[in-house]
Formats: sequence, C-alpha cells, structure tokens
Amino acid sequence: MNIKQLLLSCVCLFAIPATNSAEYNITDRQRAAHKVINSAPQLFLFNPKGELIHHSRGFHSGLKKAFKNTEQVENAEQLKNNLLNLTQAPRNFDDYEFTLFYLGIDEGVGPCPPCRKQERLLEKIKDKMADKKINYHVVNIIQETYYLDE
Repeated sequence: MNIKQLLLSCVCLFAIPATNSAEYNITDRQRAAHKVINSAPQLFLFNPKGELIHHSRGFHSGLKKAFKNTEQVENAEQLKNNLLNLTQAPRNFDDYEFTLFYLGIDEGVGPCPPCRKQERLLEKIKDKMADKKINYHVVNIIQETYYLDE
C-alpha cells in the first residue's frame, strides 16, 4: 500500500459521520396504547444520562437552543418510558452526546404541514451540528390497514 492509498483510507475512516439513525413505523392505535401524547410533530431530546431535556408538541423553531438545556422537563420519566416502550429503542444514551426522537405523521396518512416544516428544520440542524455525536430516531405515524373477514 502506497502513501496515497494510506492517506485516502484514513480520510475515509474519519469522514464517517458521528450520527446514527433509526426509523419506526407505528399506527395511531399503537401510539395511543403506549400513552404517547396525541400530537404531531413532537420532539424528544435526551442528554447522555438519558434525561429528557426537551419535549415539544407542534412545530418548534428553537430546537438548536434546546441542545443547551440542562434540566429535565416536567413529567420526564413518564414521557420517556411511554416513548421508549412504544419504539422499543435501545436505551444506550451514553453512547451519544444527544439522542433526538422526532415523531411525525407519515405523508401517506395525509397532510401535516407542521410535520414537513419540522422535518426541513431537522435537516438544517443535522448539517449545523454535524460535529456532535447525535442519535436520531424518526417515529412515523402510519395509516393502519384493516382487513375484512369474509
């Protein structure tokens, strides 16, 4: 291996983003069964200790400021448990600087302008905070399919 190949290998190794993503598709019935608040979009931001330091319902334009929060939100444990029981997401908060859950309505269900607006803002936040190790989770509320027995 020559020096040029070695340098290219090192650049590729360190260019891997420090983020992780997971996506969950749930029905509204599942959301209700796990007592997750009936509102979209919602944001849940956790610190490395697994403390819920931000929760918002509806479009939230000040998300970047939420990363500076140090105090847990009211009802943090209940909100956290309901969300994590719904998604069955691993509880590995200490592997990241932040863990962010975005809950929105899938486009297949119908229009949700605040959801699309929040998604665009999240993409900008990801770009601006590329230096942070953030674990992103997207929770889509999807259309439930019903079958008729013949």
